Amino acid sequence: MSGNGTPRVPPATAVQYPPGTTPLPANFGLAGDYLTSQALPLAGAYTPAQSLGVPVGTKRIAFWISYTRGAAGGFPVFRPQFQGNGVGIAMSANTVLDLSSFGTAGEFGTAKFYAEKLEGPPPSDDNELTYQLTFEVPPFTTIVELLAAEAGVVGTPGTIAIRYTLDG
Repeated sequence: MSGNGTPRVPPATAVQYPPGTTPLPANFGLAGDYLTSQALPLAGAYTPAQSLGVPVGTKRIAFWISYTRGAAGGFPVFRPQFQGNGVGIAMSANTVLDLSSFGTAGEFGTAKFYAEKLEGPPPSDDNELTYQLTFEVPPFTTIVELLAAEAGVVGTPGTIAIRYTLDG
């Protein structure tokens, strides 16, 4: 709890990288595929939940997103979910997404806003766009899930692949 009695919810940070690059930091202990390359579901439906077990003591999780749009205007949205001791800890309206580290979002400057759904950046062309979403893992979290959906052109969904790294 913060000093004013509101619950603290971990911030998410988005960082964008040039096409074809995914710099996985050497200090992350565990890494792997979370979602292998596949088309997002039609009609804006979310991908099925895939539970990722989180070792005790994990402080951060980074999801490395690779997205190729299905049509001009296409972009993905994400819904992160945390669970601990059988209880869901959904990211709520108190979740802060800090875009200050978003490399190509200079025209937006530093922006903090509250979100239940995180929007990925829309690609400017048909090349793959790679970026990172990093979350501080709440204490007692045992499972993390990141649901993804097409939001831009739901009738022509893009292709997505998600890798993860855990920092203890």
